[in-house]
Amino acid sequence: MSGRHLLYVDDIETQRVLFKDAIEEWNEANPEAEFTIEIKDGFEEGVAALGRTRFDGALFDLRLPA
Repeated sequence: MSGRHLLYVDDIETQRVLFKDAIEEWNEANPEAEFTIEIKDGFEEGVAALGRTRFDGALFDLRLPA
C-alpha cells in the first residue's frame, strides 16, 4: 500500500457511490498506486475527519448544505 489517503465529502449519495467505484476501479488497475478513501456525507463529518486523520488530499462538494 502506498499510503495515499483521500477524504471525499458529498451530500449526494449517487456522487459518493460513483467516486467510490471510480477509486476501486483505479486501485484494481493500478495496485502500485492504490488510494484508500474515507467518504463522508456532510460538512461537519468531513471537518471532523480532517481533525482526526492526516489525509493526502480532500475533495469537498462546494454546494454542501450548511
